[in-house]
Amino acid sequence: MPDLNDIQTNGFNVITVQLSAAQILALFTTPVQLLPPPGPGFFYMINRLILRFFPGGSQYAGGGNLLVVGNGGSILTTAALPAVITGAVKQICEVNVSYSNAGLPTANLDNAPVSLNNITAPFTGGNGTLSVSLQYNLEPST
Repeated sequence: MPDLNDIQTNGFNVITVQLSAAQILALFTTPVQLLPPPGPGFFYMINRLILRFFPGGSQYAGGGNLLVVGNGGSILTTAALPAVITGAVKQICEVNVSYSNAGLPTANLDNAPVSLNNITAPFTGGNGTLSVSLQYNLEPST
């Protein structure tokens, strides 16, 4: 099992990743890894995502839908809220993750990293930062 230096809250692990202005500006072409591959025989079950935006001296423009991607490329959740990042004031957004009732094949889950992607349009011109917190469990896939 990997050592992720995270915190355990209410039975869930919590990890927070800070994104710089440069990472936000590049997010359309360069996803940011939030959790590394957990190792063969394990997968991440994401429960909740919290985005905290801290504005800088200039606002971002444009932008697009933010996705947390894992499970071999499956979309775990959509935070279609570019306004969280383009605002002039501190913002917080909480997204509870819901999985299909049909289940997920464990072959797609095994050893998959989790990343944050912007899939529709790049952010431009801003200099704020973003804190991304994930609440998750590490589960066996075998």
